[in-house]
Amino acid sequence: MTVQKYFFVLLILFVVVAPASFCNAKSSIWSETKIANLIYFWNRAYNSNGISGWSPALQNPNISVTYNVSVENTDTNLIVSDSSFVTAGTHLRFIFIPHYYIDVYWYGTGYSSDSPYGKWGDPNIAPTLNCSASDQMTNTGAQCGSPFDYFDPYISLIVAVPAKDITNLSGLNCGDLFSYNLGDGGTVGYYMDCTVNNNTTGSTITLQPTFVFNTTYGEFYYAYFDRRNFCGPPCVSIFGVYCAPVCLPGCFSNAIPLRADATGQPFICANLGSYSLFSPGSNPTYIITVPEQTIPYTLYVSANLPTATCKATPSVPQANQSVTWSAVVTGNGTPNYTYRWEGACEGTYSNCTGNGTDCTCTKSGGYTNGSPQATVHITDSVGSQTNPDPVCTATVNTNPPCTSMGPLASLFNAIAKLFGKDLCYNK
Repeated sequence: MTVQKYFFVLLILFVVVAPASFCNAKSSIWSETKIANLIYFWNRAYNSNGISGWSPALQNPNISVTYNVSVENTDTNLIVSDSSFVTAGTHLRFIFIPHYYIDVYWYGTGYSSDSPYGKWGDPNIAPTLNCSASDQMTNTGAQCGSPFDYFDPYISLIVAVPAKDITNLSGLNCGDLFSYNLGDGGTVGYYMDCTVNNNTTGSTITLQPTFVFNTTYGEFYYAYFDRRNFCGPPCVSIFGVYCAPVCLPGCFSNAIPLRADATGQPFICANLGSYSLFSPGSNPTYIITVPEQTIPYTLYVSANLPTATCKATPSVPQANQSVTWSAVVTGNGTPNYTYRWEGACEGTYSNCTGNGTDCTCTKSGGYTNGSPQATVHITDSVGSQTNPDPVCTATVNTNPPCTSMGPLASLFNAIAKLFGKDLCYNK
């Protein structure tokens, strides 16, 4: 994929409604140099002389793997940057952006050298034989002035797509991880939808959901393009069936992953084309291990202050009726009440006072959310005061003192707080 085409894809992904976006993506880049002389098993397509064996391929490759994630506010369809403030109830989508071939980059030195991209797939399956330009290495034969300069080497690095998860979801109410496919040449992506929980602490809290890419691995494969222009002789199979000759030019590979050399022979021009100096010995297929990578995403949730709604029953009382006040608190807190009746009254609580003109009742703390809190009997029967609306207000104390608790009760409340409960709030 050319650079121009890649940025065109980015533009399409931003405009089209899709569960992923590259804007303001956060990335993790793993990079490591492997100290190893890697060899490949040579098996010539035109093999009249029976030439076969292990030959130099790659030395000390440096591999980089990039992972990208993003967070979207699905209420606004806007991307949420890292270290942003969000509010309770916000719907967020945590997105694993698909992997693209440019996310695997490596540089090889020594016998063959270049900086091609990699591929995502099953490392145990050899790549499609096409001698792709993205895999082409420098022709060492030409550098060495060797007669073997008609072989153009191609090396593919195949990396397995890692398993994924999102952890540290405290403060969020989340669903499952779902897959999506943009059909643009990338791998399958994943996303998780979450809702920001209420923040009832009275102060800003920090969330740090973490994207996790599990440990994965990759393997190298070798191919070559023979630029000569001729055909080899026909052959006869073991069943006596004629087979067509191999004609050049062409791309060839034996689909055997690279291994590390066990002989210690140097990768130098003098050893170019040697099939007897090198051997993997007991070395297995050379594995590139990409360790687990994590991308934490920091979000701040402002305090979600509770509210109280106060009401009187009946809402329009008559003279010589009793009026009951109550309040419902949304969020965690204890209601503080002020009741006012514009007329004479006598209250059921000692802190309800009547002065012959109006009646005011106040009480702070100790109430059960939503239950009747005070009943005041209206005694005024003056015509001008008939059917007046009672005045009822309620505020919320988010940190009330436990004034009614004794030492033992306070101890129980301290223990309850360890489990996220506070008896002062009547939760």
